[in-house]
Amino acid sequence: IDPYQALGDLSNKIMWPIQLVNRLEGSPKLHDYAYNGAHANNGLTNFTDKVPDTRDQTKEFLNDLESGKVQLGRSESLIFWWIGINSLDAIWVETCGPQPDHRAGASDRNDALFLEAIRRTDRQINEVRDQVLGLSSTLSEKGKGELASIVVTTPHVSSAPMQKGYVNDWSKGNQKLAKDYLNLLDIIIEHYNDGLKRVFKELELDVGRRNLNYGIKDIEGRCLDGSNVCKDPDQFFYWDYIHLSPKLQILIAEEIINVQELSSQAKLNLLTNTEDESGQSSDQRKLISNQERPYSAFRDYQYPQDFGIEPHLVKQVP
Repeated sequence: IDPYQALGDLSNKIMWPIQLVNRLEGSPKLHDYAYNGAHANNGLTNFTDKVPDTRDQTKEFLNDLESGKVQLGRSESLIFWWIGINSLDAIWVETCGPQPDHRAGASDRNDALFLEAIRRTDRQINEVRDQVLGLSSTLSEKGKGELASIVVTTPHVSSAPMQKGYVNDWSKGNQKLAKDYLNLLDIIIEHYNDGLKRVFKELELDVGRRNLNYGIKDIEGRCLDGSNVCKDPDQFFYWDYIHLSPKLQILIAEEIINVQELSSQAKLNLLTNTEDESGQSSDQRKLISNQERPYSAFRDYQYPQDFGIEPHLVKQVP
C-alpha cells in the first residue's frame, strides 16, 4: 500500500490546508471532510466507487455540527469549494475513451457523444451551485455567524500524466488524435469554469429585473459621476462606469460567495471539506473547505500553478 495513500492525501508533501494552518498565528483549527477521488454527485457520473461525493461530505459535516462534534459558534466562517476535477475527468473518459460497443470515442467537438458531455457538464455546474447555496443557507438558518465562500475553478489538467496516458492508449500513436482528445478535455473544463462564473452574472441580472425588491432604485445610472458622488450609493446598481455598487457587492456575497483575503496575521479556525490552492482572510475566521481532491496520478501537481496557470477564484462581478 502506498504509505501516502494510507494517510489519505496521496502526496509526499504537506497539503495546502496544513501549510496554511502552519503559517498562520493562533493555531487555527482545521476540519477536513475531503476524500481523494471524490465527485460532486456520484449519481451524475455513474461513479460506483465507495468514495463519498461532496454531497455526502457536506452531510457528514452538518451531522457533526448538529451533534456538537464541530463547534462554529457565531464567528465568521470561510468555506472553500474546489469541485470539478474528478467529475469532469470521468465525463471526458466516458466520452472520448472506447465505448461499450467497442466504437471509438468522440474526437471532435461536434460529435454527438461530446455534445452530450457538454450537457452533463451543465448538470455539474448546477449541482455545485446547489451545494454552495444549500450549505450557506443551512448554516445561516442555524445562526452560525457570518459566512463567506471561495469557489475555485478547475485547472486545465490535460498536461497531467494520467490524461496523457489515457490518450496514448486511445490514439494508438496517432499524435493528431491524441491532441484532439486533450483539446476536448480543455473544452469541457473551460465550459465548466465559465458556468461557475455565470452564477454571479445570473444574480446580477436577477437584481436588475427585481431591483426594487432589493432596495435599488436606479439600475442604469451611477453613483460616482466624475467628481460627483451621490448621497445614497445603496440605491444604485452601479457605483461608477462599470463596477457594482456596495449594495450589490453585499447582495452577491450574501447569495453565494464572498472572496476574502486571508492575512498572514489572521487567527483562523480552519474547517475544510474540498481542495483549493490558497486562501487569505482577516480577523478571526474559520475556514471551511468543501473540496474534492484530484486523482492520485497527478497528486504531485499540488497546486494549479503547477499546471502552468494562476489560481482563478470565482469573484464578485464585475
